[in-house]
Amino acid sequence: MKAIIKAVYKVAKAQNQKAYLVGGCVRDLVLMRRIVDFDVAVSTYLDAGAVEFAKQLAQLLSGAFVLLDADTQTCRVVVKTQHAVPLHIDIAPLRANISNDLKLRDFTINALAVELMSPELPIHDIVNKLIDPLGGLADLHAGLIKIAYERAFIDDPLRLLRAFRLAASLGFNIADST
Repeated sequence: MKAIIKAVYKVAKAQNQKAYLVGGCVRDLVLMRRIVDFDVAVSTYLDAGAVEFAKQLAQLLSGAFVLLDADTQTCRVVVKTQHAVPLHIDIAPLRANISNDLKLRDFTINALAVELMSPELPIHDIVNKLIDPLGGLADLHAGLIKIAYERAFIDDPLRLLRAFRLAASLGFNIADST
């Protein structure tokens, strides 16, 4: 994990961009669970954008670059690991700013972020560095899965299935309001 964080930070710094760990990987950091994939949101101050960011990250990590969606500049870097399953790093540009980006995620427990401000992510201090506009940390502690915004299931119906998968895998309850 440290090698991934250092590589993401190095590319962000070289491109003069901000990079954030977002979503499920931050949730899993807070819960002290093994991270199986990373989600990274990057600012796109320059022309480089998320695609160039992902290509440079793939090169730095000796991984494979995959363009998932050209219109949204969503990319994946696949890195071989010593385990049988490769590591995925999904990269997308921020939607406006980090707070707005998080408000458009599926569930409050996945609407968490940490800005990578150094090559060393202080795991022991992660909670104090959280960006949490929807109260996802409180929902994590309560063991609740809550929808992040009213139209989340309309915008992506597969989120309905994801709610049940998360509830089963985390041992959480789905909030009545969801």
